[in-house]
Amino acid sequence: MKAPKAEPQGFAEFYAAYPLHKERRDAAKAYGAALSRASPDLILDGAVRYAASRKGEDPKFTKHP
Repeated sequence: MKAPKAEPQGFAEFYAAYPLHKERRDAAKAYGAALSRASPDLILDGAVRYAASRKGEDPKFTKHP
């Protein structure tokens, strides 16, 4: 049995702020890849802004993390 991979630094905060919680493992992988292009703070700020923009909107049109 494989041990679970550690999530990238800052991922837990990003995932908690994101308005949709699906496919955590895939989201962690994508987040890790995004860290090569942006800082954890910048990514978190984007998730917070996106969550605010989706407030009151139909969740079926909300992007997965």
